[in-house]
Amino acid sequence: MSRVEELELAIQSLPPDEFAQIAEKIQAIENERWDRQMDLDASTGKLDFLIAEASKERKQSHLTSSALSSRTTRCGKPIPTTHRFDTVGLRAETTR
Repeated sequence: MSRVEELELAIQSLPPDEFAQIAEKIQAIENERWDRQMDLDASTGKLDFLIAEASKERKQSHLTSSALSSRTTRCGKPIPTTHRFDTVGLRAETTR
């Protein structure tokens, strides 16, 4: 039996409160990995096409700062205040 299968069986046997704790911790790890990957992709230019697209949309008046401020993460939570989008320069900036 693989480690993944062992973990799956162990998780399935947890009571609801412990299952919720594990689920929360796994989600936090996934979010952290996602953020690191996004930071890496942004710093290496892999997301530059998004900046170009946003710039084009802004020039056509399809992009407003209110649209950006109402954004949420992929899990439905508001974008943390440590992430800011500069609508003048169209740069994503992360402060830590």
